[in-house]
Amino acid sequence: MNNITRIRNAGLVCIIAALVWIVAINIEYPFNLQPPGNGALYFLDQFLFLIAIAGYVATIGTLIQMRVAGDGWFGRIALGLFGLGWSLLLLGQILDLILNNHDLILFPLGGVMASLGSLLSGIAIVTAKRWQGWQRWSVMIYAVYYWAALFLPLVFGQEPNQITETFWGLAWMVIGYALFTATSKSEPMTE
Repeated sequence: MNNITRIRNAGLVCIIAALVWIVAINIEYPFNLQPPGNGALYFLDQFLFLIAIAGYVATIGTLIQMRVAGDGWFGRIALGLFGLGWSLLLLGQILDLILNNHDLILFPLGGVMASLGSLLSGIAIVTAKRWQGWQRWSVMIYAVYYWAALFLPLVFGQEPNQITETFWGLAWMVIGYALFTATSKSEPMTE
């Protein structure tokens, strides 16, 4: 499979992950399934989040392979932090499903790392100029949305809600569509 096909597939994975996230959010809020919870619907909803998070981790892995943040240390650290944060969230989600314990340190630690990593990755991708046009801004769009609508309000005591978390999924779709429409000049992936 050539690089373009792999990148487009990664874009589709991200878009599907975002759709799964949006479905999970729109199940969670109307049925009051926020953690901690129990019951079959709660665990189904949490499993949907697990699928979405796995898709996000795969997406970030593709961005790392593509070297869209450049070859320097800043871009590598930024995307690495973004990926590590989401990987910790994925591990936390798996452990939460097994242990039914949402109070794991992995969630706040992964969340802080992912939020900081997303902002730094957005900056690195924009300045590296490996992607052209609007694709170059996709991770920055995600990061700005996350910081403005979710992270900073949470710092000031305002919990996310169904609308802000649904749009979070849409922000991931922007990244997925950027991958799907990336040109062959932008992807120095190796086989």
